[in-house]
Amino acid sequence: TGNSLTSAAFKLPLHPGMATVKDENGATVLVLVGGLNPSGECLSTILIIDPILGTLRQISSDIPPVQQLSATSMANAGVISSMLPEVVVLMGGQECSTGQPMADVFAIDTTGKVSSVGKLPDAFSTEACTTGMGSATGEATVVCPSSSYVYSLESQKFTQTANSTKSPTLLGGNPVTSMFATEVAMLDSSGAVWAYDPMQCSYNCSHNGLCVAGFCNCYDNFQGQFCETEVANQEVMIITFVVVSAVCLLGLALLL
Repeated sequence: TGNSLTSAAFKLPLHPGMATVKDENGATVLVLVGGLNPSGECLSTILIIDPILGTLRQISSDIPPVQQLSATSMANAGVISSMLPEVVVLMGGQECSTGQPMADVFAIDTTGKVSSVGKLPDAFSTEACTTGMGSATGEATVVCPSSSYVYSLESQKFTQTANSTKSPTLLGGNPVTSMFATEVAMLDSSGAVWAYDPMQCSYNCSHNGLCVAGFCNCYDNFQGQFCETEVANQEVMIITFVVVSAVCLLGLALLL
């Protein structure tokens, strides 16, 4: 709103999933999903806040009561025909009834429509993962301490990319923001800022291979996670063995 700031006072839940998205009227609104009310009870409702008009409305959903969700807007682009052009994708929340991570990935829009759009990788049940998504690409970057993934709304699948993220103190639920098409920035528990792009390869594959979706495809005669190890050319070794063997046999024949 230019150089002015506006504020609206609402009694909001703690630890909800939050994302901005365009609603059915094309207005940019803030969507809050789940979380805890002031009494500590888990919520399954969706709150829609218009920061310009200062209004709040509540809609019900079929999502179970959850908290600590990773949520962001994504371009629907007709993938889910019954839903608005922009949706909020939810993943990794904690189900209040069981304390376990929510196994399903959900898409919601501001009319209250909900669609299941995939299943979480097993890493979400054992690690503190965090998510950054880009609404322009329809893809999500998911970063876990031991693995990283790219989630596609179109395929509704997770593709594992490079292993071993560099932040040893990554905590689920910490702020993540998209920087470029696939790169995200995040905070660790010490407050340090990390930038991560799952589609890039560490050490540029040692200049001995091609980077494909975070994995190195090594050129001939190179191997290793980063193509850092040179190996002998097998064809040269075979030819050398044949030549040496032939010379030895020839020498033995002459002696006889």
